[in-house]
Amino acid sequence: MARLAEVRALVCLGGNGAVYTQISDVEGELNGLMTYDRKVIKPDVPRLKAAHEALIRDASQAAPAGCPAA
Repeated sequence: MARLAEVRALVCLGGNGAVYTQISDVEGELNGLMTYDRKVIKPDVPRLKAAHEALIRDASQAAPAGCPAA
């Protein structure tokens, strides 16, 4: 969830997108959302979905939530 906080902070600076490219673990790396064989989904999916939806909802506002007043 720390990365989502970073994306949320970028919204205040005018950022409007982010891409997470490590869908699954690869040889020698364990930072994917799924294991190398794609048999185990590592994050809490409902929690991640709720966080994404909140980020999209807040970033879609004319004055995004949590940003300092201009």
